[in-house]
Amino acid sequence: MTVEEAIALVEQLLERRRLTEVQDIVFRQSWAGQTYFDIAIALFCHFPRGRSLEAISVNQYKLYY
Repeated sequence: MTVEEAIALVEQLLERRRLTEVQDIVFRQSWAGQTYFDIAIALFCHFPRGRSLEAISVNQYKLYY
């Protein structure tokens, strides 16, 4: 099964609702075997300043590792 097939299945189970942009990124990164830290970095880099994920910072996640 590919990541595209998996997302289609998840969205079908969600009764045709689509994943949000953040959910899609987290799902794809998880599928690719990325760590929580790598996913946080990907999200931080994906969203420009001023968007809803502005509070994410690399320093916050370093506390866990």
